[in-house]
Amino acid sequence: MAGELVEFEEKGSSVKATEKVAQILVSEAYLGRVINALAH
Repeated sequence: MAGELVEFEEKGSSVKATEKVAQILVSEAYLGRVINALAH
């Protein structure tokens, strides 16, 4: 499940894997760069 998107509604709810790869839209300024989850 690592690297996959999961859906949940609230604390204590069950987790469902969506089987989709996480994708983030970025501008051309970020292309070719390595960024972390905080966009640093």
